Amino acid sequence: AKNNGITIAGVGQFLKAQNGLAIALFMNEVDQQNGLQLAIACNNTYYMKGVQLAFGANSSEKGSGVQAAAITNGSGNFKGAQIAIGANIGKFGRGIQIGLFNKSEDFKGLQLGLWNVNQKRKLPFVNWNFR
Repeated sequence: AKNNGITIAGVGQFLKAQNGLAIALFMNEVDQQNGLQLAIACNNTYYMKGVQLAFGANSSEKGSGVQAAAITNGSGNFKGAQIAIGANIGKFGRGIQIGLFNKSEDFKGLQLGLWNVNQKRKLPFVNWNFR
């Protein structure tokens, strides 16, 4: 079933498809999210277009937009921005990663953090790859 609009859960919710806003105190688990996910603990999405905001962690297998978390963001394939106080980890990334630790196996864009790793180099503070 596809949900359009706003879904709110006290502890967590598991949705097939969500267009709009998904809010959970603990966790949002969505197969396909178009819109905004908010959770204190974590957001987990297979396919995400939009924004994931969590105090804990965000993860997506395929994502486009912004992931922002206090602890960590993880993705298999992400285009846009990953912003974390802790770490941003991705296999394939395009855009920008901002965090204490940034790592991507195949990255095109800019990494800003204490330690940054991409397929070309490992550098403190600023790392890039545009090819």
